[in-house]
Amino acid sequence: MRPPRTPTVGDKDLLEQEPERRLLAETSELRAFFRRRLRNDVDTDDYVQEVFARVIASTGVERISNMRAFLLQTASNLLKDSYRRRATLRRAREDVPIEAAIDLADAWQPSPEMVLAQRDELRVLQEELTLMDPMRRDVLMLARLEGISHAEIAKRLGIDVATVRVHLKRAIAHLVKRRMQT
Repeated sequence: MRPPRTPTVGDKDLLEQEPERRLLAETSELRAFFRRRLRNDVDTDDYVQEVFARVIASTGVERISNMRAFLLQTASNLLKDSYRRRATLRRAREDVPIEAAIDLADAWQPSPEMVLAQRDELRVLQEELTLMDPMRRDVLMLARLEGISHAEIAKRLGIDVATVRVHLKRAIAHLVKRRMQT
């Protein structure tokens, strides 16, 4: 079996494929990328899903001519962000007493516009989730909201780990497709 080709600007057939198909065709490449760089294999799938979420959230996914390069750059940026966040948290723990951090967190209030925008996004997401296959929705909720590993989800739902991955891919593809339609 040949690996999927990376579309280029002159490759109209591949560029005209549905963006979610082009996105998901690079899953194994992303998984290998993270396995080489992470010490914990359990986090690999979470990082892959986060890359997909970032790409979905960006605008113009259908205009990406080199999906592989775009995904790998996003993956690299995700790792950098993760390392920076951990370093910042380590420094913050050393510099700020816990009481001050709690007071600061309690003082922050979102603007009314932010609250309305987030409510709208939540409403749209809830509608999309109701349209999704129930098993896919359950897998997505367990993995993304509850942070449960793929192995644990498989055990809980009585399915194979590979099936969990397929459901996650399809759930993300569903959300990508619906987001692009709106």
